[in-house]
Amino acid sequence: MERIFLIKMTLTLGQKENFYRNKGKIKRIILDNAENKGHIVHGARALNKIFPPFLDTQTDDWDLFSSTPKETAIKVEKKLDKKFGGDFFRTQQGRSPTTHKIKSNVTGKTVADYTIPDRKIPFDKIDGVNYANTEHFKRRIKDNLVDPKKEFRRDKDLDQLNRIKIFEKLKKKPKTFTEMLGEIDINF
Repeated sequence: MERIFLIKMTLTLGQKENFYRNKGKIKRIILDNAENKGHIVHGARALNKIFPPFLDTQTDDWDLFSSTPKETAIKVEKKLDKKFGGDFFRTQQGRSPTTHKIKSNVTGKTVADYTIPDRKIPFDKIDGVNYANTEHFKRRIKDNLVDPKKEFRRDKDLDQLNRIKIFEKLKKKPKTFTEMLGEIDINF
């Protein structure tokens, strides 16, 4: 029986410093690939792009829809490794067989998740990149709230829904003076 041994590259302190100094480049590589291939950013990064800054939430990873998540993750991981000058990233399958992750070999944290969408995703193109829009989130949240398997997401989904409601309220066009005059009853 043939045995295969995986050799894990140990990064030096200098290489780790290089990673931390250059981790801002991760965003550009992921967004460039998404723009060129037509992938759709979803999750907190999409909402943060759509919302005004005061409605943003903290997130460390990128969530993207791709029709070929495994191939996309491998391709982006190679671009990242090349940009960083070593084996700084790895790909692995997520919990779902339709999801593939890119993880940092320095921090162990997920940098990006690529998933096959389970339906057509409505999106808006912003700065050349496709971002899932609020209609997508409202539909997904509605589905999640009635699914007992998604109970673990309930608080997160309700928070997203509340932020969407605030955003939509802010987005409504204010009435003109003439429209307000039409609502005033002058027969008193």
